[in-house]
Parts: sequence; C-alpha cells; structure tokens
Amino acid sequence: MKIVHLDKTHIRDICEIHASTLRGDFLPSLGKNFLDLLYKNLLKSDLFFSYIAIEDLDVCGFIAGSENSKLLFRGVIRKNFFNFFYVLILKIVSCPPVLLRIFQTFLYSKKTDKNGITGELIIIAVAEKSQNKGLGNLLLSEFERHLYLKKIRKYKVTVIENNIQAKSFYEKHGFIKISRFNLYKKNWELYTKTFPDS
Repeated sequence: MKIVHLDKTHIRDICEIHASTLRGDFLPSLGKNFLDLLYKNLLKSDLFFSYIAIEDLDVCGFIAGSENSKLLFRGVIRKNFFNFFYVLILKIVSCPPVLLRIFQTFLYSKKTDKNGITGELIIIAVAEKSQNKGLGNLLLSEFERHLYLKKIRKYKVTVIENNIQAKSFYEKHGFIKISRFNLYKKNWELYTKTFPDS
C-alpha cells in the first residue's frame, strides 16, 4: 500500500470512488462529468491538496482538503465559470430542482465559517472493496502531516448527522463537534480538530 500525491492521471479513479461511495450526496448527483471538471480544476490551485492510496496499481481511496476552502472554491469557480455553467446547465435542464441545490451550495461557507478556521478536510473516501483495512487512518495521517508542515494547527470537517460510521471515525481521531446546520434538506454537523502543541 502506498500513499502518494494525487495527480491528473488519477482524476478519473477518484471520481469513480467519489460517485460510488457517496451516491446520496449532492456533488455526485451532478454527474461524473461535473466531478471530473471539478477535480481537474481544484488540482490546479495551490490551496488544494489531495493524497491517494494505491494498492497493486489500483487507486483504492483518497483524501482531499484545503488550507483555505472558502478562497479555494471561490477562485476555482471564478476562473472556470463558463465551463462549470455549461456542465450544470445541461443538468438543470434535465432536472430543474437541481438549481435550488446549486444556490444552496453557496451558503455552505457561511454555515461552516466558525472561529476563523480556514483549513478543511473536504472529502475522504475509500472504495467499497478496500474498506475496513485501515486506509482511512493512513490517509488522514498523511493529510494531517501536510497541514502540520504548513503550520495549520486547526481544521474542520462536515458530516451528515445520520452518518454514524463517519462521525465515529472522526471522534476516534480527536475531532470535536461544535455546531449543526441544515443544507440540502439534511442535517449536518461541523467538527473541528486542533493539533497539540509540540
């Protein structure tokens, strides 16, 4: 098992994992073309970082985050507005209710902007065939090493309230729940983690 930086040759792999493991989430509902476009452009930003787990040449999990998620998404959307618009308009035409959820997405940063915490774990996902092997622990360890080297001592993550498995994982790793909010007609919880002084 190897944990390495994400590069563009593995974008399709992580899109597949994202779509299959988080089927009920909003971003996968926009389609694989959207996910592909999103990750390709996130990867171009200095504020984004991601690691993948590889076993026998197969990508079996990944973790992605940002040193400042609010600035990250604002910059990516601004630079690639027309590309995202084209992909999304096709989805809106075929499924008009998606438009409301897209507008709701712009409220995300307001709901999670607590105490000036800018670092964020955006997503961690492990392919179903590779779950329960400790990959999440390995990915999170590499993720936190990156933050620590960047002198970021506190970061956040959001979890759907009824995702007991994810909440248990974060709590086991020292995260503390600080607030709740509603988005996409679902209840979410905001967790933060602070690194101890060394």
